[in-house]
Amino acid sequence: MNDANMNGFLFLVIERYNWPADQAGNREFILNFTNTIKSSMVNGAPGGVGIYTRYNDWSQIVGGSWTGASDMDLFWVNWNGRQDLTTGFTPFGGWSAPCFHQYAGNVVTNNCTGGAPINYDYHGDCVCQDAVCYNKFVEKRAMRFARHKLDQRH
Repeated sequence: MNDANMNGFLFLVIERYNWPADQAGNREFILNFTNTIKSSMVNGAPGGVGIYTRYNDWSQIVGGSWTGASDMDLFWVNWNGRQDLTTGFTPFGGWSAPCFHQYAGNVVTNNCTGGAPINYDYHGDCVCQDAVCYNKFVEKRAMRFARHKLDQRH
């Protein structure tokens, strides 16, 4: 990770699977983990750390009122079928809005994944904690989509 042109964004997945019941310990782990990642990023390189979770998981693991990670972008999970950042969202954990939304999951289709289950995410126009990283993320996503369309023509 010595290339200043590299860019990355890591989301820490906070789901109910295998977390201890100790909410204070879980909070400490999350902060230690994310701070370690942040401090190991190359100076000046775009990148960031976010939280991937849903209200119920967050509440059970760290407590619904804990706001210690709200300075990171929220990747909100709610399989409501809506490609937006607002339908069904209730603020929690100090986040007033998500930056990303996973609106469908485990969808099996043969259109492009050969029957493998895939998730669908929405990345709207939002104000993320790291605008440079978000813009690079959107740019790379657009380039991947364009390459995929080009590959389909050949």
